[in-house]
Amino acid sequence: MIAELKERFPSWVLDDYQYSTCLSDDIDSWLSCAVLKTIRGYEVDYFYDFNNFYSNGSDNKAICIDADMAIGRCWSNHCAILNHDDEYNQESANINNLLKISRNTYMQKFAGSTLLQIMSYYDVPLPKNEEALMLLLAIDCSFKGFYNNDFKKYNIKHLESLELWDLIEVLKNHEKQDFYSIIKKYRTYEKIHMVDGKLTTKIDLAAIQPQFFEYDLSLPKDTFVLKKLYNSKMKNLHKGYTYSKYNLDKNIISLAITSKNHVRYTTA
Repeated sequence: MIAELKERFPSWVLDDYQYSTCLSDDIDSWLSCAVLKTIRGYEVDYFYDFNNFYSNGSDNKAICIDADMAIGRCWSNHCAILNHDDEYNQESANINNLLKISRNTYMQKFAGSTLLQIMSYYDVPLPKNEEALMLLLAIDCSFKGFYNNDFKKYNIKHLESLELWDLIEVLKNHEKQDFYSIIKKYRTYEKIHMVDGKLTTKIDLAAIQPQFFEYDLSLPKDTFVLKKLYNSKMKNLHKGYTYSKYNLDKNIISLAITSKNHVRYTTA
Protein backbone atom coordinates (compact mmCIF):
# COMPACT_ATOMS: atom_id res chain seq x y z
CA MET A 1 0.00 0.00 0.00
CA ILE A 2 1.33 3.43 -0.88
CA ALA A 3 2.46 5.48 2.12
CA GLU A 4 0.06 8.36 1.43
CA LEU A 5 -2.91 6.04 1.83
CA LYS A 6 -1.45 3.95 4.64
CA GLU A 7 -0.92 6.93 6.91
CA ARG A 8 -4.65 7.73 6.82
CA PHE A 9 -5.63 4.55 8.64
CA PRO A 10 -6.72 4.70 12.30
CA SER A 11 -3.93 4.04 14.80
CA TRP A 12 -5.56 0.95 16.33
CA VAL A 13 -4.61 -1.15 13.29
CA LEU A 14 -1.06 -1.25 14.70
CA ASP A 15 -1.97 -1.53 18.40
CA ASP A 16 -0.15 -4.16 20.44
CA TYR A 17 -3.46 -4.99 22.12
CA GLN A 18 -4.67 -8.53 21.43
CA TYR A 19 -8.10 -7.75 19.98
CA SER A 20 -10.77 -10.30 19.18
CA THR A 21 -12.53 -10.29 15.83
CA CYS A 22 -16.25 -10.20 15.13
CA LEU A 23 -16.97 -12.33 12.08
CA SER A 24 -19.78 -11.30 9.73
CA ASP A 25 -21.64 -13.57 7.35
CA ASP A 26 -19.54 -14.13 4.21
CA ILE A 27 -16.27 -15.42 2.76
CA ASP A 28 -14.67 -11.97 2.71
CA SER A 29 -15.08 -11.66 6.45
CA TRP A 30 -13.97 -15.22 7.16
CA LEU A 31 -10.79 -15.13 5.07
CA SER A 32 -10.00 -11.72 6.57
CA CYS A 33 -10.42 -13.19 10.06
CA ALA A 34 -8.20 -16.14 9.14
CA VAL A 35 -5.44 -13.85 7.88
CA LEU A 36 -5.70 -11.58 10.94
CA LYS A 37 -5.48 -14.59 13.25
CA THR A 38 -2.23 -15.67 11.59
CA ILE A 39 -0.53 -12.27 11.32
CA ARG A 40 -1.97 -10.52 14.40
CA GLY A 41 -3.11 -13.34 16.68
CA TYR A 42 -6.76 -12.21 16.77
CA GLU A 43 -9.29 -14.92 17.69
CA VAL A 44 -12.89 -14.96 16.45
CA ASP A 45 -14.98 -14.45 19.59
CA TYR A 46 -18.07 -12.78 18.10
CA PHE A 47 -20.44 -13.18 15.16
CA TYR A 48 -22.70 -10.51 13.61
CA ASP A 49 -25.08 -11.41 10.78
CA PHE A 50 -26.73 -7.95 10.60
CA ASN A 51 -29.77 -9.22 12.50
CA ASN A 52 -28.14 -10.89 15.49
CA PHE A 53 -25.00 -10.51 17.59
CA TYR A 54 -23.42 -13.57 19.21
CA SER A 55 -20.54 -14.14 21.63
CA ASN A 56 -18.63 -17.25 22.66
CA GLY A 57 -18.43 -15.86 26.19
CA SER A 58 -15.54 -13.46 25.63
CA ASP A 59 -15.74 -9.86 26.79
CA ASN A 60 -12.56 -8.85 24.96
CA LYS A 61 -12.41 -5.69 22.82
CA ALA A 62 -13.47 -6.50 19.27
CA ILE A 63 -12.83 -5.46 15.69
CA CYS A 64 -15.78 -6.01 13.35
CA ILE A 65 -14.66 -7.54 10.07
CA ASP A 66 -16.36 -6.70 6.79
CA ALA A 67 -19.14 -4.72 8.47
CA ASP A 68 -19.33 -0.94 8.24
CA MET A 69 -20.12 -0.03 11.81
CA ALA A 70 -21.42 3.43 12.66
CA ILE A 71 -19.26 3.45 15.81
CA GLY A 72 -16.21 1.43 16.80
CA ARG A 73 -13.29 -0.45 15.26
CA CYS A 74 -13.93 -2.21 11.97
CA TRP A 75 -12.21 -3.37 8.82
CA SER A 76 -14.61 -2.87 5.93
CA ASN A 77 -14.88 -2.04 2.26
CA HIS A 78 -18.32 -0.66 1.45
CA CYS A 79 -19.29 2.86 0.48
CA ALA A 80 -20.85 3.95 3.78
CA ILE A 81 -21.12 7.76 3.56
CA LEU A 82 -24.53 8.88 2.34
CA ASN A 83 -23.68 12.56 2.06
CA HIS A 84 -20.20 13.99 1.50
CA ASP A 85 -20.68 16.32 4.48
CA ASP A 86 -21.54 13.47 6.87
CA GLU A 87 -19.10 12.56 9.60
CA TYR A 88 -17.85 9.01 9.17
CA ASN A 89 -16.69 6.48 11.73
CA GLN A 90 -13.13 7.59 12.52
CA GLU A 91 -12.25 4.09 13.74
CA SER A 92 -13.19 2.52 10.42
CA ALA A 93 -10.32 1.00 8.43
CA ASN A 94 -11.99 1.39 5.05
CA ILE A 95 -10.38 3.28 2.19
CA ASN A 96 -13.77 4.43 0.91
CA ASN A 97 -14.29 6.26 4.21
CA LEU A 98 -10.70 7.46 4.36
CA LEU A 99 -11.03 8.94 0.86
CA LYS A 100 -14.49 10.35 1.68
CA ILE A 101 -16.17 8.39 -1.09
CA SER A 102 -19.89 8.99 -0.66
CA ARG A 103 -23.11 8.31 -2.49
CA ASN A 104 -22.34 11.49 -4.49
CA THR A 105 -19.04 10.01 -5.75
CA TYR A 106 -20.17 6.37 -5.73
CA MET A 107 -18.66 5.55 -9.14
CA GLN A 108 -15.19 6.37 -7.76
CA LYS A 109 -15.36 3.85 -4.92
CA PHE A 110 -12.96 1.05 -4.14
CA ALA A 111 -15.06 -1.88 -5.35
CA GLY A 112 -12.84 -4.54 -3.84
CA SER A 113 -12.82 -6.73 -0.76
CA THR A 114 -11.96 -6.09 2.86
CA LEU A 115 -9.45 -8.94 2.53
CA LEU A 116 -7.45 -7.14 -0.17
CA GLN A 117 -7.19 -4.05 2.01
CA ILE A 118 -5.94 -6.07 4.98
CA MET A 119 -3.38 -7.97 2.91
CA SER A 120 -2.16 -4.75 1.35
CA TYR A 121 -1.95 -2.79 4.60
CA TYR A 122 0.02 -5.48 6.45
CA ASP A 123 2.15 -6.38 3.41
CA VAL A 124 0.85 -9.95 3.37
CA PRO A 125 2.38 -11.70 0.33
CA LEU A 126 -0.05 -12.68 -2.40
CA PRO A 127 -0.18 -16.35 -3.37
CA LYS A 128 1.77 -17.37 -6.46
CA ASN A 129 -0.86 -19.79 -7.72
CA GLU A 130 -2.96 -18.28 -10.55
CA GLU A 131 -6.20 -19.81 -9.32
CA ALA A 132 -5.59 -18.50 -5.81
CA LEU A 133 -5.12 -15.01 -7.24
CA MET A 134 -8.35 -15.40 -9.18
CA LEU A 135 -10.08 -16.53 -6.01
CA LEU A 136 -8.87 -13.39 -4.24
CA LEU A 137 -10.42 -11.31 -7.00
CA ALA A 138 -13.62 -13.37 -6.95
CA ILE A 139 -14.23 -12.56 -3.28
CA ASP A 140 -16.80 -9.77 -3.06
CA CYS A 141 -16.64 -9.71 -6.89
CA SER A 142 -13.51 -7.53 -6.73
CA PHE A 143 -12.98 -8.29 -10.43
CA LYS A 144 -16.23 -6.73 -11.69
CA GLY A 145 -15.09 -3.11 -11.78
CA PHE A 146 -12.33 -3.96 -14.25
CA TYR A 147 -14.92 -5.04 -16.82
CA ASN A 148 -17.24 -2.06 -16.28
CA ASN A 149 -16.46 1.09 -18.24
CA ASP A 150 -17.76 3.30 -15.42
CA PHE A 151 -15.52 1.67 -12.81
CA LYS A 152 -12.48 0.39 -14.71
CA LYS A 153 -10.10 3.32 -14.29
CA TYR A 154 -10.94 3.53 -10.58
CA ASN A 155 -10.59 -0.22 -10.19
CA ILE A 156 -7.07 -0.04 -11.58
CA LYS A 157 -6.25 3.13 -9.64
CA HIS A 158 -7.24 1.56 -6.30
CA LEU A 159 -5.33 -1.66 -6.99
CA GLU A 160 -2.29 0.46 -7.85
CA SER A 161 -2.69 2.37 -4.56
CA LEU A 162 -2.85 -0.99 -2.76
CA GLU A 163 0.24 -2.04 -4.77
CA LEU A 164 -1.47 -5.27 -5.82
CA TRP A 165 0.28 -5.41 -9.18
CA ASP A 166 -0.11 -9.17 -9.68
CA LEU A 167 -3.90 -8.86 -9.44
CA ILE A 168 -3.96 -6.25 -12.20
CA GLU A 169 -2.09 -8.67 -14.47
CA VAL A 170 -4.53 -11.47 -13.62
CA LEU A 171 -7.44 -9.21 -14.59
CA LYS A 172 -5.78 -8.40 -17.90
CA ASN A 173 -5.29 -12.10 -18.65
CA HIS A 174 -8.82 -13.30 -17.93
CA GLU A 175 -12.41 -12.74 -18.95
CA LYS A 176 -15.19 -11.86 -16.54
CA GLN A 177 -16.76 -15.30 -16.92
CA ASP A 178 -13.56 -16.94 -15.64
CA PHE A 179 -14.15 -15.37 -12.24
CA TYR A 180 -17.81 -16.37 -12.17
CA SER A 181 -16.62 -19.95 -12.73
CA ILE A 182 -14.37 -19.60 -9.66
CA ILE A 183 -17.31 -18.30 -7.62
CA LYS A 184 -19.40 -21.28 -8.67
CA LYS A 185 -16.59 -23.80 -8.11
CA TYR A 186 -15.94 -22.76 -4.51
CA ARG A 187 -19.49 -21.59 -3.73
CA THR A 188 -18.17 -18.28 -2.41
CA TYR A 189 -21.66 -16.79 -2.84
CA GLU A 190 -22.92 -18.82 0.15
CA LYS A 191 -23.36 -17.23 3.57
CA ILE A 192 -22.10 -18.16 7.03
CA HIS A 193 -24.87 -19.00 9.48
CA MET A 194 -25.33 -19.68 13.16
CA VAL A 195 -27.23 -22.92 13.82
CA ASP A 196 -27.82 -24.04 17.40
CA GLY A 197 -24.87 -21.98 18.59
CA LYS A 198 -22.43 -23.29 15.98
CA LEU A 199 -21.04 -21.58 12.89
CA THR A 200 -21.78 -23.35 9.62
CA THR A 201 -21.55 -22.65 5.89
CA LYS A 202 -21.94 -24.24 2.46
CA ILE A 203 -18.88 -22.36 1.16
CA ASP A 204 -16.43 -25.08 0.09
CA LEU A 205 -13.75 -24.15 2.62
CA ALA A 206 -12.11 -27.57 2.27
CA ALA A 207 -11.50 -26.90 -1.43
CA ILE A 208 -10.31 -23.35 -0.78
CA GLN A 209 -7.87 -24.45 1.96
CA PRO A 210 -5.09 -25.72 -0.39
CA GLN A 211 -5.10 -22.35 -2.16
CA PHE A 212 -4.32 -20.58 1.13
CA PHE A 213 -2.39 -23.24 3.02
CA GLU A 214 -0.82 -20.68 5.39
CA TYR A 215 -4.18 -20.08 7.06
CA ASP A 216 -6.54 -22.39 8.93
CA LEU A 217 -9.87 -21.99 7.13
CA SER A 218 -11.92 -24.34 9.31
CA LEU A 219 -14.66 -22.42 11.13
CA PRO A 220 -14.32 -22.03 14.91
CA LYS A 221 -15.79 -24.90 16.90
CA ASP A 222 -16.86 -22.66 19.81
CA THR A 223 -20.43 -22.49 21.03
CA PHE A 224 -21.91 -19.02 20.61
CA VAL A 225 -24.75 -17.41 22.54
CA LEU A 226 -27.14 -14.79 21.19
CA LYS A 227 -26.57 -11.46 22.94
CA LYS A 228 -28.51 -8.87 20.93
CA LEU A 229 -31.21 -8.66 18.27
CA TYR A 230 -31.22 -5.97 15.58
CA ASN A 231 -33.41 -4.87 12.69
CA SER A 232 -31.95 -5.15 9.19
CA LYS A 233 -33.49 -2.85 6.58
CA MET A 234 -33.13 -1.88 2.93
CA LYS A 235 -34.13 1.48 1.47
CA ASN A 236 -34.36 2.86 -2.04
CA LEU A 237 -32.76 6.28 -2.13
CA HIS A 238 -34.65 8.78 -4.25
CA LYS A 239 -32.65 10.72 -6.79
CA GLY A 240 -32.17 14.40 -6.01
CA TYR A 241 -32.81 13.99 -2.29
CA THR A 242 -30.00 14.56 0.19
CA TYR A 243 -29.74 11.68 2.63
CA SER A 244 -27.58 11.40 5.70
CA LYS A 245 -27.44 8.83 8.46
CA TYR A 246 -29.27 11.36 10.62
CA ASN A 247 -32.40 11.63 8.50
CA LEU A 248 -32.27 7.93 7.55
CA ASP A 249 -32.34 6.60 11.12
CA LYS A 250 -30.61 7.89 14.25
CA ASN A 251 -30.09 4.37 15.68
CA ILE A 252 -27.91 2.93 12.90
CA ILE A 253 -25.52 0.15 13.95
CA SER A 254 -24.02 -0.57 10.53
CA LEU A 255 -24.66 0.68 7.00
CA ALA A 256 -23.58 -0.09 3.45
CA ILE A 257 -24.60 1.61 0.20
CA THR A 258 -25.09 -1.39 -2.11
CA SER A 259 -25.70 0.68 -5.25
CA LYS A 260 -25.98 4.40 -5.81
CA ASN A 261 -29.67 4.39 -4.98
CA HIS A 262 -29.91 1.52 -2.49
CA VAL A 263 -28.71 1.19 1.08
CA ARG A 264 -28.79 -1.65 3.60
CA TYR A 265 -28.51 -0.85 7.26
CA THR A 266 -29.11 -2.31 10.71
CA THR A 267 -30.71 -0.47 13.60
CA ALA A 268 -30.90 -1.11 17.32
